Order: sequence, then structure tokens, then C-alpha cells
Amino acid sequence: MSTWFSQEDLTQIEGAVKASETNISGEIVPVFVQQAGDYPIAPTRSAFLGMGVGLTGFLLWDLLVPGWGVHDPVLITIIILTASLLFWFINRISPAWRRWIIGKSALAASAFSRADQWFLAEEVFKTVDRTGIMIFVARFEHQVIIKADKGISAVVPQEDWQEIVDDLVRDIQARHYAQGMIDAINRCAALLRERGMEARPDDTNELSNKLRME
Repeated sequence: MSTWFSQEDLTQIEGAVKASETNISGEIVPVFVQQAGDYPIAPTRSAFLGMGVGLTGFLLWDLLVPGWGVHDPVLITIIILTASLLFWFINRISPAWRRWIIGKSALAASAFSRADQWFLAEEVFKTVDRTGIMIFVARFEHQVIIKADKGISAVVPQEDWQEIVDDLVRDIQARHYAQGMIDAINRCAALLRERGMEARPDDTNELSNKLRME
């Protein structure tokens, strides 16, 4: 059982993969990870930002209201450290803050790196005609990566997956994890059929239909 998926969700996702693969010559591998990277820099950046905000606030107060300024170095230090601790705490409790403080490029880099690791670990490349396709979701990062092996990428350019990726990202942001994944699976299969990758009589199920999770 998963925090993000009920047993019914997992059964439905597995069923969506199985049903899709009966109509296409390909293997769909859904992967869901809670967080792709560790980001140890996030609390440090938050604490330093808090210190900067505390110091800036003190200086502005002293300039704008000079008669009420604080000049006790101990009190000034306490104010700055309190602001630093407050921002560190916000980082602890707010995923949205952590994403902002980490930055989009770092989030995307972690997701792509983790997706590559999963692609290799699950041996998505190890199908007869190199027709494996992985739908990778990084929940914290709000990142979705559709990674196809060369048998699929030869007929479906990477940019053709973008609309499916964008819609699944929106589903993840709205916490519609199961339905978003099911819709993405069905749409990937539909796109493959449009490009002529229909099931053949000799096709076999080469990879598990289950949702991989971390």
C-alpha cells in the first residue's frame, strides 16, 4: 500500500497498462517517485535568506523610523537569527517553498537523472524490438518524463509526448495521481497506435504491468 495510491488505484493502473498493451506493439512502464533528489542546499539557502531579510528589515526600520531604531547588538543578533530560524522552519513545512528555493533547473535535473536510473534499473530497453516506454513521475518536483526506447523514438519524436506530459504535470499538481497516470497511459497507447505501432500476433508481455514506486 502507498501513501499516494490505494490498492484500488494500483489495480486500475495495472489494468490500464495491460489493456493498452493488448492494442500496441510496446511495453509501458509507469514509475512514481515521491522525491527525485535530496536537495541539502534548501535549508541552508532558506536560513541565509532569513538572515538577509532580518538584516534588511532592521536597516530599513532604522532608516525610515530613526527615532525608534534598535541599536542593541544583542537584540539585533536575536532578530536576525529569529528570522533565519523562521525561514528554515518554512522550508521544513512547505513543499512549495522548497521547490522555489531549490529552483526549476535543479528540480528538473534531479528528475531527469532519477528517470535515467529507473530506465536502466527496470531494463525498459530490454525488449525484443526496443519498444519500451517509461512514464516517470516525480511528485515533489512536479516533473513528468516520458522516456521511450529507440524502437518507439524512431517513429514518435520526443516533442510529440509534450501535451501528455503537460497534462500529467497538472494532474500531479492537483494531486490526481492515479487518474492522471491512467489517462497518460491510455493517451500514450493511443499515440502509438496512431503512428502505426499496433499489436502483432506474436507480441508477448515482456515487462511487468505494475506501477513502480519509490
